[in-house]
Amino acid sequence: MKTKLLATAGLLVAAQATAIAAEVSGNVALTSDYRWRGQSLSAGNPAIQAGVDVNFDSGWFVGAWASNLDYGQDTSGDMELDLYAGYWGEIDDNNSYSATLISYQYPGSSDIDSYEELILGFSSYGVDLEYYVTNNAGNTGMTSHYVSANYSHELMDNLNLDLHAGHNFGEYWDSGYDYLSYVDTSIGLSTSHFGLDFSAAYLVNFMDNQEEVVDSGAFKNSNGLLFTVSKSF
Repeated sequence: MKTKLLATAGLLVAAQATAIAAEVSGNVALTSDYRWRGQSLSAGNPAIQAGVDVNFDSGWFVGAWASNLDYGQDTSGDMELDLYAGYWGEIDDNNSYSATLISYQYPGSSDIDSYEELILGFSSYGVDLEYYVTNNAGNTGMTSHYVSANYSHELMDNLNLDLHAGHNFGEYWDSGYDYLSYVDTSIGLSTSHFGLDFSAAYLVNFMDNQEEVVDSGAFKNSNGLLFTVSKSF
């Protein structure tokens, strides 16, 4: 009887270990400009970014990501911290879906308000589609929507063509609180050497009118090149 109880306990422990089995990964990057949906959050200056992810065998995941930022001299705070959790599932070998709840935090800032956003994702045959929605953009109580599509195509061994298109819209943008709704796009190349990942992309924003174009400083959104070197571990 004692042997049976021990065996049962062992099975329960093994089952629990399997249920919580997880893979931990991290990343660090240096980028020439922290561009968020087409606009700079580092005033057009370089940014150092890092993150950590924990992916469970069950499909659940949690993570954190941070970057330095610059909202201009009149705004306090120089760091963004994103905390997120979600679920990823596979439909078949070529199709998957995900749902993520993310919280944008700004430690040490008295001017930048934290808020949350829901991200719904769907990937099919190499095309990644995402829909972001919040009813409290920038803690203003206004709704914001963002849809994006990303695709990477291998041009040759260790060289990829990366395409992106996204669209901001909703009450937050239409109110004039920030830029009006606009489309951000990019085309770039990426490769890996010496254990590092390198990418270069040209960003093009399609604004409603030229008066919304910011050529330098905080929230720069003019067209330009973006260079990034990163390391995953």
